[in-house]
Amino acid sequence: MTNPNPVAGTLGPASLPRTVFEATVDEHHPDLLKRARWRANGDPHLAEDVLQQVYEKVLRRIARDLAVPDNPVALSHYMRRAIDNATTDHYRTYGNRMIPQGLDIPSSREASDDDTPEDVVLAQAYRQVAARVNSLLDKLPERQREVVKLMFWKQMDKAQVAAHLGIKVTSVDKYLRLAKKNLKAGAQEIVKEVVA
Repeated sequence: MTNPNPVAGTLGPASLPRTVFEATVDEHHPDLLKRARWRANGDPHLAEDVLQQVYEKVLRRIARDLAVPDNPVALSHYMRRAIDNATTDHYRTYGNRMIPQGLDIPSSREASDDDTPEDVVLAQAYRQVAARVNSLLDKLPERQREVVKLMFWKQMDKAQVAAHLGIKVTSVDKYLRLAKKNLKAGAQEIVKEVVA
């Protein structure tokens, strides 16, 4: 069974390289997507993004009359190398693509003989504070929450966050300012409860 061509109709009049590109996509798209998913550690969204970038790169090379392999097998090998390079570049730039979900809340454990009463109280307090902070983060609008998590959990700077989310750095500043404002009141309540 043939997989539908995801770029059909976008190529315009067929020239030799474009015909080779169409044949490669028709014949090798499932294998290329599988390769991209494998290189993206199973993340289907990243795999599709990477494969789309590779297709665009090949089409740009064709449009500029740059060298492109002249048969589907050679072009599929070229695309596989491009997939490998694109995923490597992605992980070098952003690390793991997933946006962290919040503070880790350690599970309750039985006290051991080595635990002091202070250790037990601190562990319990940490679990309570982490749960409250996560609930505050969940109440933020999605974009504000993403900016906060990328900056403070993934340790990205504003430019990296902007590139990751596809927005301007000034927008990152705005979302960060709004998130701080929204979190401030809730955080003050948490601190008062913990200190008391």
